Amino acid sequence: MSFTSRVLLILLAAVLLLGYSVGRITSGKQVVPEKFEFTYSKRISAPTIQISGGNLVWHRKLPSTSFTLEDVAIEAYNFGDFDISVAQLEMRVDENSRLFNIDMVIPAGARSNLVVQPMMEGYHGGSHVVRVALLGESGEVLYETNSQEVGPLEPIPGTGSWELLQM
Repeated sequence: MSFTSRVLLILLAAVLLLGYSVGRITSGKQVVPEKFEFTYSKRISAPTIQISGGNLVWHRKLPSTSFTLEDVAIEAYNFGDFDISVAQLEMRVDENSRLFNIDMVIPAGARSNLVVQPMMEGYHGGSHVVRVALLGESGEVLYETNSQEVGPLEPIPGTGSWELLQM
């Protein structure tokens, strides 16, 4: 094998091993292949949280005909892989809405109970449209229930309270 053949064979082997791209000549112009750059990134999605149940407790002082929403108890479940911080709970009944600072952390894979006393007044018997949302530290909605009609209010025997179960 001649010296020139050996050099060409070594250059060809080097090109194949090193992945060097050779520009092609077309009509007297050199065509350079495009260079693609990419970076590896790991996408981390926010932990998933949902309200898995709860109830609303209303109170009516006789002889008044209106009700006060006294207590809201919900159970939230974090089925994500990370702890999640919930800063606020937004409670909407019909057209009225209130924010409550709750500042709690729900551990990954855990259920947590949350009770607030909204003291929202002026509701009458019958059904009401209720929506509950859990908000993050910067106000983003982490989870919200669909607006749903609940009711009618049912009395709790032996008390002055009424309740709507199963939000």
